[in-house]
Parts: sequence; structure tokens; C-alpha cells
Amino acid sequence: MGKDSLVRFDWAAKRLLRQKSNFVVLEGFVSTLLGEDIRIKD
Repeated sequence: MGKDSLVRFDWAAKRLLRQKSNFVVLEGFVSTLLGEDIRIKD
């Protein structure tokens, strides 16, 4: 797998945050990674 075929986390997060309906998905992912309850306000 080449470097160009990998998805960067910052690109994926920005893409998810374009729609507010995806905030829950990103909150769950980051909360699991960090082991803390994370909420996106804006």
C-alpha cells in the first residue's frame, strides 16, 4: 500500500465535521481513543 492510498486522520475528521449529523460518530471515536467523554460544541 502506497503512502497516497492512506487516509489521514485530519482529513477524515474535517470531512466528518462538514455535517452536524456526523458529530456523534466523531465524538464516539475520539472518546474511545482518549478514554474520556468528548462532546463537540460547534
